[in-house]
Amino acid sequence: MAYTKQELNKVHPTYNDNQHRWKFLQDSYLGGADYARGEYLTRYTYESKEDYFGRVSQTPLDNHVKSIVSIYNSFIFAKPPKRDFMVQADDPLLQDFLADADYDGRSWDAFMREVDVQASIFGHAWIAIDKPEVQLNTRADEISLGVRPYVSLYSPLAVVDWSYERAPTGQYQLMHLKVSLNSTQEYDEYMLYHPDRTDVVRSGRTEAMTQLISSTPNPLGYIPAVCVYATRSHIKGVGISDIGDIADTQRAIYDELSEIEQLIRISNHPSLVSTQEVQASAGAGARIIIPENQDSGLKPYLLQPTAQSLDGIRNSIKDKIDAINQMANVSSVRTTQGRSLSGVAMQTEFTLLNSHLTGKADGLELAEEQVFDIIFEWMGYPDSEFEIDYPETFNTRDRMNDLVLLEKAKTVYALPSSGNPVLDSEINKAIVAITIDDELAQKEILDYIESQEVATGTEEADASDQGEHPSLASASQADRLAHVQDMLMEGYSNDEILALHPELVLQDIIDAGAAAAANN
Repeated sequence: MAYTKQELNKVHPTYNDNQHRWKFLQDSYLGGADYARGEYLTRYTYESKEDYFGRVSQTPLDNHVKSIVSIYNSFIFAKPPKRDFMVQADDPLLQDFLADADYDGRSWDAFMREVDVQASIFGHAWIAIDKPEVQLNTRADEISLGVRPYVSLYSPLAVVDWSYERAPTGQYQLMHLKVSLNSTQEYDEYMLYHPDRTDVVRSGRTEAMTQLISSTPNPLGYIPAVCVYATRSHIKGVGISDIGDIADTQRAIYDELSEIEQLIRISNHPSLVSTQEVQASAGAGARIIIPENQDSGLKPYLLQPTAQSLDGIRNSIKDKIDAINQMANVSSVRTTQGRSLSGVAMQTEFTLLNSHLTGKADGLELAEEQVFDIIFEWMGYPDSEFEIDYPETFNTRDRMNDLVLLEKAKTVYALPSSGNPVLDSEINKAIVAITIDDELAQKEILDYIESQEVATGTEEADASDQGEHPSLASASQADRLAHVQDMLMEGYSNDEILALHPELVLQDIIDAGAAAAANN
């Protein structure tokens, strides 16, 4: 199929509206030279181009965006997702895919971590699934040559056009996807996905003609691509960034850090104001020579601004950092000094963070299911069954605070080791859950605690069973004689009987013995 230059130059209206914003979000995450080249530092009204770029090179970026994205990513992937591929689990091509998902050496876990990062930055990311077009007769040939599906990750900046249509069943179907692969001074190269084929096309920058590089049939009948959302928006194929407001606040901090640098530089290096006839130099021991007929009102002087506003700028930066932590619900995670949050406030923040992470994990889980549906169909398992589970809750609790709370609980209840074994055991189990991350180690320790409880309960029961010598102080004379007679028959000595029954005297034992002899 021939493409016109107009078709290839067409982009989605939402792409036009958001490409500069997406570029800003990407640079805010990358920082360094990418952020400097973006010229995000506010330019003064009468500032020259040289002075502006000099100020850009001297201003550091306090990269909060990367920190927030890394925190979210580390929580979600602290424990690998559980995947059960059932009958397909032993397929060598699947194992090869899991070890190298994108033919670039990245495992599927590493690939999904990057997908999460891209979705957090832009609000969404695209995963395309392809398979090399190699004519083979048998599956054994595919396995021997390693011909299998692979994935590619595209950021929203690369996906310039897309379209969805609602199918008769009510589901939305992706009908068109255009990805910018490469741009040079001579041409732009695009990959166009259609339900029946995938084309690679070049469009000349100066020439009106276009060139079809390749066209690969698509036997699936639908576009093998999945849009992964951080948070869904009202536009199909566009998500909501995790760090949009944070990036704007980071830029404000960037401006204020430049103001601090300028204020320190100017206050430490005053400017000399003089007429052109004055010969002067700066520094210790410098001489200033003025003409003899110099007007006294035009004598040289130093212009040195004060640094009184420095603390105000620094306090403003601290307030903005606190605002970033509150927006991301990570105040307790990122704090570097003591904070006076109440227990309710901390728990609320943990709940909000856990809710956000759970939503992100659900989105990744759904995307994985959609990707593996496509992969298995391409591998010859159209009705495959599998299960993918991301964590549903995340350990966002303050461990040290919980440990202190448990220690206080022990103090409040004043529990000795044998005082209240049930409550003591529950506190010990809670301590294990907080301090031990490994699930197997947790299970072993908890099993040991429970086994000790069972053993202790058995010992107590045995002791109760052996309690066959109750006090005889209130017993009748006949019962006392009968019990002492039983003890004598069991072989207890006089001293042992008196030790077990201090309420008796030796005469009681003599009487019991005499009664037993009379009965015999």
